Amino acid sequence: LGFGNMANVRVGKLPPLHWTSASGRLPMLPPVKQQVLTQVTSSNNGADDSVPTTNAQQALEFYGYRGPVLYALGLSDGKSQSADKNQDKNYWGVLRLDQTEGAAEGSSVSLFGYKGVDTKDLSTVKKTNNFFRIAPSANLRLGNLDIIGSFAYGEDDNWTITFSSKAVRNVFRGAVGQIGYLISPEWYTVVQYDVVDSPTSRSIDFNRVSPSIWYTPRENMRIGLIGRIDLQTTEGNASHTKELHEILVNIRTMF
Repeated sequence: LGFGNMANVRVGKLPPLHWTSASGRLPMLPPVKQQVLTQVTSSNNGADDSVPTTNAQQALEFYGYRGPVLYALGLSDGKSQSADKNQDKNYWGVLRLDQTEGAAEGSSVSLFGYKGVDTKDLSTVKKTNNFFRIAPSANLRLGNLDIIGSFAYGEDDNWTITFSSKAVRNVFRGAVGQIGYLISPEWYTVVQYDVVDSPTSRSIDFNRVSPSIWYTPRENMRIGLIGRIDLQTTEGNASHTKELHEILVNIRTMF
């Protein structure tokens, strides 16, 4: 529902990071998620509305654009479910500044914030976890070169909401970096690096680099060869017993 550039409303399953400079929408490396806000789920994925920040959520969003500034405010129930036991709401906001002309046209910088409440009804008491996420990001576009970077910081004040009578605070930080270059109309290369670090919960640590090369034989088809190189060490993560390396082949086409 739109009222011009300044006031628009969206209702449905909406990804909170949609408008940011590192949104994940039409990603450079399609089969590989940006882990900076995907790896961490509120309340360690153990409560009524536990949800990664990147996931589409049942939400209401107000947004507007007055070049070069875009802004958005969202209201969400968190994880989608038929009967919502958690009556608290989650909120997010986005502020983005676009480069609308010149050699770097299409570039942008943005600031994203998300605040929520997760709950769990136990036999004796209702537990509550208040959490927040902050993520500044930037996208630089220069001719055939695209560079995207995002940093994230988050806290949960009751991370082990279902397992402990005492509130356990969790802190994490992370980053994602992507560099893509169009070698020719047929060939494209992308490298992505993801890192998540939590000094209080090593099980969510993540550290991988993903180089790839893509070939476009036709305008409606793209074929990619992707490597996933795990840089995590057993020393840094007690639950991580070995390095995990992958080679992926991805074919994308439209008819």
